[in-house]
This record gives sequence, structure tokens and C-alpha cells, in this order.
Amino acid sequence: MPRTFRQLISVLANWYPLFFSAIFILRSRPFLKLPYDMWHHLMLIRGWLQDGQPFLTRPGTSYHEVLWHRLWADFFRFIHVSDVFLWAKIIHCSQFFWTLWCLSYFTGTILKYWCPYLPHSKRRLLSLLGAWCFVFGAGTFSGQYQLSWMLWYGVNYQATTLPAYFLASGLLIDTFLSPWPGISIPRLLAIPVIFSFIIVVHPMEASYFLIMLVGFASLFPFEISKKIANSPVAGVTIFAPLALAPLMLFLLPKFGIELPRPSGISLIAEPTALLERLKFLGHLIQSTSGHRGLTSFNELAIFGCFLLVVITLSQASVQLRAKASLNSKLRLGIFITLASIGFAIVPRLEWTSGFFALLTSDEHVWRFALASPWFLGFALWGSLVLNRQMEQKLATCFTLAPIILVFSLSRFVTSGPFNSTASSVIRSLELIGRHDVSIQYDRKALKSLESLVLSTPLPPPPKKNIFLIRADLQTYIRAATGAYVLGDRLGPLKKSAYDELADRDNYKLIIISPPVDLPLDMEMARAFPSMGLLTGNSF
Repeated sequence: MPRTFRQLISVLANWYPLFFSAIFILRSRPFLKLPYDMWHHLMLIRGWLQDGQPFLTRPGTSYHEVLWHRLWADFFRFIHVSDVFLWAKIIHCSQFFWTLWCLSYFTGTILKYWCPYLPHSKRRLLSLLGAWCFVFGAGTFSGQYQLSWMLWYGVNYQATTLPAYFLASGLLIDTFLSPWPGISIPRLLAIPVIFSFIIVVHPMEASYFLIMLVGFASLFPFEISKKIANSPVAGVTIFAPLALAPLMLFLLPKFGIELPRPSGISLIAEPTALLERLKFLGHLIQSTSGHRGLTSFNELAIFGCFLLVVITLSQASVQLRAKASLNSKLRLGIFITLASIGFAIVPRLEWTSGFFALLTSDEHVWRFALASPWFLGFALWGSLVLNRQMEQKLATCFTLAPIILVFSLSRFVTSGPFNSTASSVIRSLELIGRHDVSIQYDRKALKSLESLVLSTPLPPPPKKNIFLIRADLQTYIRAATGAYVLGDRLGPLKKSAYDELADRDNYKLIIISPPVDLPLDMEMARAFPSMGLLTGNSF
């Protein structure tokens, strides 16, 4: 057999679980019904595509200029696709696969140094298991819904940058723990490139990587110094992110995160006032449940941290009995365990949440829990099981046992958030409840509304139509058709608002009543009372 063909077979054998996942995702039909927040991002893509600026509803309503929206707009213009549901399908499936790949690489890197003698094929399966644990376990709460992070943020720039953070972390570990010269120059330079990309697209995830970088450097100073001594390029890997960090201060306001004002910066010189401010912000987050409770760090994540603690302590006891010093394997276990628990407790303790709220925003602190690599606990547990000499079916059962146990308890005993999170993924992938994602309207229901808007006669140039319709439908009109709407994302506007527009002479107001087959979404009306849907004052 030719060598090239053997290499191809080897690659396919190593990566076939990820290929299978990709086919599975592409064959599914996520977003038969789109979460409301996704229309917001699709509106911005439509703005770039049609108007050349990130307009939300019409000119004069620009939003934060996020590079992510513009890149997707350029891509859809290139392939000549204007169907907003197809946009959602393409974005979600591609970012779903990107998420699985980045998480699989990160998990596989840890497994490579934790259990180097485990066969490659088994490591690939376990790395994919860890990635799917994150997809099913990472959740968020919005409106009245407990959802998977992947479902709510799948059509969002965070589904690009959060996986990229894990990818950069995996490259960091692989760079400095591999034997020299085990890493190529392109891979060394990939870390600052990815870090720069994260900063430009969404700087929040860059802060996660900086924390991981400092923690890793604290536990592996000898390995880092040795690599830097052998290659100056390795030094770029460490120092470039630190040098680029100030760029975050310039870009954060573009994402709606206000920087500390001069009065707040002056608190550094007043320790007492600074502590009071930290305490106030921390108390505010804890008292208002700004940490999101178990919605972002549910039962599966907690059990993953528990497994990491047990496995790391077990490795420590082995070394203590052997009276050996801290080797790289134990330090790696300590690093990922501290990272998993540390990111989880940042939003949940008064002082830590107050500190990071001062640096970012009290509305964004809860997201630090999403940076926790808790899913490694299940992958490492699987590596221990597969190292045992047992029948394959029995090994599979023991590997999946912790996940099945947590899901069973969450579903049948506690009715916890993990059950809701996992169910939202299952429904979105049409594994069960094919037409029941329970969020917003589906494509068929909105088709009549779209036809109604597109069939409206155009006014004489240079005027353009501007539509006034029920508040929950205006985002769809803008995202799907590109038509301008009189309103905002969550609030209704009266007809009198048209008369108050400074540029009203540029528009012709069209008032549309929703088609009779498009009833009010009562769950959405309760979730967003500001729309005035329940009171009948939506327009």
C-alpha cells in the first residue's frame, strides 16, 4: 500500500468521530424555530449586507461594529444567499463543528500528556466525548428558557471566540509540554494570531486566555524558560498576548462594556474606597443572582469538577507513596483542576465577582463560568477506565456511567437545569420532539408575513417604506427582508414616533397587522413584558 494512502487512512481513522459528528450536525435541522436573540444578530448581518453598516432597524440605529457580522455578510454576499433561515443554518452548523473541533483539540492535548500510552483512536473518542459534554452541559438562561449555550449562542460571535479560547489554551499547553523540537514554528505563532483574532471579534474571551496563561506559567516556569532559551519564537507565544492585552481597553467599549471612568480609576489610590466598591459590586451580583446560578454551571459541570479533584488527588497520592517530586503530569492535573474550579467560582463569590465586575461589567461576570474546562473530568475518567483490561462494552458503560447518572438525577429527581439544557440540544437536533423547540415562530408561520412585506408597493424615490408592526415581529421583518422598521428590539413604538423622526420625509409609514395564522407567542410575551404584547400596546 502506498505510503500516502496509508497516511490518509490513518488520518481518517484518528478523526472519524469528529467527521461523524459533522455529518450528524449537517443532516439535522437546527432552528426550526429561532431564539429571539438570534434575530438581533441576523439583523446586523442584514445591515452590513444591504446598507454597508450595522443598522438594527433603519439608518440612525447603528449597533456595535462587530467584525463577526461583517465577515458573515461578506460571505453571504459572495455565495449569493439572502434567505435568513439558511443563514442561521450555515452559521450554526459551521460554528457547531468549529466548537467541537476546538474542544476536541483542547481535550485531546490534555489526554496526550495525561495518558501518553493510550492509543490514538481511544484518545480521539474521549476528546470528542469531552467536547460533547460541554455542548450538552454548558447552559444559559434567557427570558423563560433554560437552554444550551450552543443553541442560544450558536448564531453569535461568542460561538467563534469561546471555542477559539480553548483552542489557544490547548496550543499553549502543547507548545511548552512537548519535547523540543516537537512544535513547529507555525504552531508557535498560531497562539498570538488566535489571541489577536479573539480580541478583535470579542475581547471578553481574551481575558480568559490571559488568566490561563498566567496560571500555566506559574505551574510550569521551568518548561517555559527552557523553550524560550531554545527558541526566541517561543517567547513570542508568551509575551505577545501580554503585549496585545492593552488593545482590549480600546475595543471593549465597542461591545457595550464601559471602561472604568477616571473617578473609578482613582480608587486604586484609595484602598478603603476600592474595597467598598468591590464589595458593593459583588453584593449586587450575588443579591440579584447576576451569577446565573446553576444555569451556566449546572450539575454536569459540578460533577466534572468533582471528577477532576478525585483524579488529581489520586495521582498526588501515587507520587507521595513513591516519594517523588511534582512531575509535569501532576502539575497538569493541578492546573486544569484549579482552572475548572476557579472560573466557576469567579461569579459566585462576592469579592471575586466584584473584582471582575470592576474590570468588565456586572452583566458579563457570569460568563467566566463558561471558560471552565470542567468537561475534562469526564475525558480523564474515561482514560482511566479504558486503561483497565476489560471488555469493550463494559468499558463503554463505565465511561458513560457518570454522565448517565447525572442526567438521570437531573431529569427524574431534581428536574435540574442540566435536564433542560440537554433537552434543548436534543430538540434542536431533532432527536426527539421534531417540531418542538418552543421558541419563536418557525419558517412556515412567518412566510405569509414575509410575503406581505415584500408585496407592499414601493413609494416614489427617494422615499423608502418603513413598517410599524407588533413588537415581536419587527426584528424578523428587518432580518428576513431588509425592510426598515419603526421600533427597537424589545420595545413597542406608537405611530406618533414616526412624526418625531428627524428624517421622516425619507420614509413612507406602512402599518401592518399580523396575518391571522400568526398568533401571539404567549411565552415570549411573558418573557419580555416591555414589548407590551400582553396589554395590547405593542404598536
